[in-house]
Amino acid sequence: MIELVSILLISVLFISGCTKTVNDYGQQQTKDTVTVKSEENSSDSLKDSEEYLEQFFDVKFEENVTKEDVNTGIKKVFGEKAPTINKDLNGLTFIKALNQASGFKELSLTYSDKKVKDSLQKAEINKKMDSNSAKYVASSIDTKLLDAATVKELVSVNKITSDIATTSFMEAVNNSGLGRNFLGYSNDSTIYRKIDDSWKSFILYNDKELSPFGAKLVKNNIITGYNLKLNSYNPHFLPEKTITYGHNNINHAIQLIGLLNSENLIAKVQLEPKVSIFKYLPEWGPINESTPMYRVDKVDGLLLANAVEYDLSLEFSSIKDLEKFDQVIDTYAKRNKENKGKGLITTSWWQPFLLTSNDKMPKDRFFEVYEASASNELYSWRTVLLKADKDKMENKLKEVSDFAKTKMEKQYTNLAFFHYLQGKDYE
Repeated sequence: MIELVSILLISVLFISGCTKTVNDYGQQQTKDTVTVKSEENSSDSLKDSEEYLEQFFDVKFEENVTKEDVNTGIKKVFGEKAPTINKDLNGLTFIKALNQASGFKELSLTYSDKKVKDSLQKAEINKKMDSNSAKYVASSIDTKLLDAATVKELVSVNKITSDIATTSFMEAVNNSGLGRNFLGYSNDSTIYRKIDDSWKSFILYNDKELSPFGAKLVKNNIITGYNLKLNSYNPHFLPEKTITYGHNNINHAIQLIGLLNSENLIAKVQLEPKVSIFKYLPEWGPINESTPMYRVDKVDGLLLANAVEYDLSLEFSSIKDLEKFDQVIDTYAKRNKENKGKGLITTSWWQPFLLTSNDKMPKDRFFEVYEASASNELYSWRTVLLKADKDKMENKLKEVSDFAKTKMEKQYTNLAFFHYLQGKDYE
């Protein structure tokens, strides 16, 4: 009985009815967006790259890119102190600037003439260039800061177009750890192992400032629980193409990825740890012994259960894929009276949790909610609430605004979880 209650409460916590969590921000690599084998997705589509650079870095290149455009972009992406182009803009000076801004200057300058020659020959680059430029070209290829095809195109041009500038910047962003932070694609052959390995690294954690804030809200019956997330795992996905799915069983996540593959849905995948903290009720019986994944704390006379869960964040290529994912979950990962839990992937819930910021989702399947968050350098405190509770929570967030960045964001959740927030039955 305790296990069943825990499954229901660990994942979704109330505010005058319920709460829940979602994602924020991150870093790291990327590839392309969909429908072909992921091994072929070696780079983002141009449209996707343009959208990403503009949304996260306020960088957008028009035709006839100038040196000033490139230098401004470098500073926005890599910081005000990043090296920029001093000479005329061309393919070689562009490569050098991105290489140095990405932190490879010293490595590049270690290249011997032979090492440069071997690298350029392998990439089939025959253009004559000075020794210094050649070092940066070779190291940009070897470190995979830039794709070899991108480098080959750059060294052959004197004029930088918006397309090549966008492509090059996006590759540098991804390979410098400034872009998406994710495990891989859902159709990668190694994705199951990566998900499992990531889960095995998750343990309980708390924050000395945000955890007491959450405990106080629980004690005062503002909420019955909250989620605490590690910022370092945030996927940094494009919000309008992303949906977050919460659960507590890792075999469920692995089967869900298999389900995506069987339905020809491909997405970028990130598994984010979160600790769900909620009021432990006396009727649940004796408290179980603590483990690295679960414990019950006594805080100011209040019993708080702490349980490790995860958010599976998925970035698809289109709204159509987001909609299809919702339908797949409804068919294969949601218990109801008709299926009685049969014909579903393992440990499916009555009220699965989905969250997205995309306001173009079907209005009869996704409903407006609000996500309250308070974040410091390492952690984010998060809860999802109904619109009616928004103002009350905004006032409470002011209590932590001196030491945390607070936000109240409009989001959209699936019908089953929306019913849960309203206290309706499991259908």
